Amino acid sequence: MVSENDILQSGIFDFPVFPLAENIAGQGSGDNLKNILVCIADNNDPGLMGFLQKVMAAVKIDLPKDAFTLFLKPGQKFIFSDLANTHQFQKAIFFGLKPTDAGLNLNIQKYTPLKYNGKTFLFSDLLSEVQNKPALKRPLWEALKVVF
Repeated sequence: MVSENDILQSGIFDFPVFPLAENIAGQGSGDNLKNILVCIADNNDPGLMGFLQKVMAAVKIDLPKDAFTLFLKPGQKFIFSDLANTHQFQKAIFFGLKPTDAGLNLNIQKYTPLKYNGKTFLFSDLLSEVQNKPALKRPLWEALKVVF
C-alpha cells in the first residue's frame, strides 16, 4: 500500500517529462578538422548542398574536410551536448532549427552569433529560404564573418 506521503512510489512520475532525443552521432558526414557542426533541418537536396558549400567556402571553410554536416528530418530533435562530446565542436551553425530543437536552453536571435561555454552558436532560417530569398543572404554573410 502506498502511503499518502510516498509520492515517488505513487506512480505519478511514471512517464517521460519530454520525449528523449535519439543519438544521431553517426548520421552526419565530414572530417570535422576544424571542429565545426553545420546542422540543417531541410531536405537533403544536392542543390542545397552546393549552395552551402559555396557559402562556407566564402569564409574559407571546406565543408567536407573542415566540418561535420548533419541533415535532420523536419521536427527531428537531438541533444547538442551529446553530439559535441563525441565530435568536440567549437562552432555550431544551425539552419532551420531553434535552440530547443538541439536541446539548448539559449535565448538567441537568428543571425546573431553567441559565444557560450567555449562554443560559438549561430542560428539561421531554413537553408532553402536563405538560398531563395536574397534579403536573408546578407545577414547570414555578416554573421558568418563574425563567427569565422
